[in-house]
Amino acid sequence: MGLAEIKNIDIKTSAEVNKIMALLCEYAGFRTSSYLANKLQTVFRHASESELQDWIVHMEQDASKNDLVSLVEDLCNHETYFFRDKAQLDVLSEYIFPELIKAKIAQGRYDFSIWSAACSTGEEPYTLAMMLITELVKYGIAYTSGNSEEIVLQPGCRIEILGTDISRQAIRIAKEATYQLQGLDSFRQFPNEYLKFFSGINTKKENNSTLSSSYRKLNQSVMSLVNFKLFNLISDMPPRYGFDLVLCRNVMIYIDQLKQKNIQAMLSKSLSTGAYLMLSPVDTMYCPELCTPRYVGDWVLHEKK
Repeated sequence: MGLAEIKNIDIKTSAEVNKIMALLCEYAGFRTSSYLANKLQTVFRHASESELQDWIVHMEQDASKNDLVSLVEDLCNHETYFFRDKAQLDVLSEYIFPELIKAKIAQGRYDFSIWSAACSTGEEPYTLAMMLITELVKYGIAYTSGNSEEIVLQPGCRIEILGTDISRQAIRIAKEATYQLQGLDSFRQFPNEYLKFFSGINTKKENNSTLSSSYRKLNQSVMSLVNFKLFNLISDMPPRYGFDLVLCRNVMIYIDQLKQKNIQAMLSKSLSTGAYLMLSPVDTMYCPELCTPRYVGDWVLHEKK
């Protein structure tokens, strides 16, 4: 039985809730909580207990996990926006990026590698791209050309920003780099100096209806610096190694504590020696043996030993 067939199941007993939460913890690291149980109550309604039990058995036996992936899609919170937690990001632009650029200049190499883990719909990695470009311009390693603010990098300069997420839908939106202006849009608290990296406001009708929405699309020269791929944070191995900076913010609060430690170990191992891991301010670092805390003002980063 597929997820679409039982989208409206009424969960009758805590036993079924616990079994589903256990499946979600094993597959995606979800923390068992009343919050998650309430979300499951919303997703599954108005069906018999036996149908739900059959679906659980199917999930336990299905090697493809396709329906479990669909459930994760429904439960993931994709709420994000550009320059989210800007005060924390200012630590990067004011301290970490200049430090990194100076180190690269001293080494005579200009390759910059950043990973935005659990990037949702892409606003964070694109934010990092715009911030890094702005800093590189100050050092003459990059410049912008023309009315479209096309980015030109100094010969030998390479920027690789990777955005990963468990959600197929989020990655699809991230790759499109087209963001809506209505409602809780991606541009709340957006610094005006970075609007130059977007095309003008475009309007299109929604699903052939009379309703229309306004969007901004990121310039291709910024999009070209960011790649996206599906990635489950509870994987044993990172997507690659040798990153200069890894960010994993606004996701650990949803993750089981033991899984958090495993994820943080995996993230730390993806870093070059002396590189930084940035978590959310509320996150606890469970792998102090791998990283040394680096305090910058009111914020802490974790430096790979």
